[in-house]
Amino acid sequence: MVPQIWHSYKAYGSAEIAEEVDDDFGDFSKDAEEVLTEVYEVFGQFSAWKLRNMTHNEPPWQEAWARGSGGEIAQESLREYFKNYVTS
Repeated sequence: MVPQIWHSYKAYGSAEIAEEVDDDFGDFSKDAEEVLTEVYEVFGQFSAWKLRNMTHNEPPWQEAWARGSGGEIAQESLREYFKNYVTS
């Protein structure tokens, strides 16, 4: 979760975001823009609840809650989990 983006859309709760998403990536590096675009292309088709359920079944989220971190997932936990998905 990217806090800046989450705060922008949290008011929608589990409802669909009806407005067009502004794809101005001016605050992000080119690499970050590419990642965000790819994530949107792959996961943009899913509802908020589907995404929630998917992430809550993944080890980084489960480990964060088990540690009592209030849901904040450590960067290292994400790196470890997703290193298997990176292609060179």
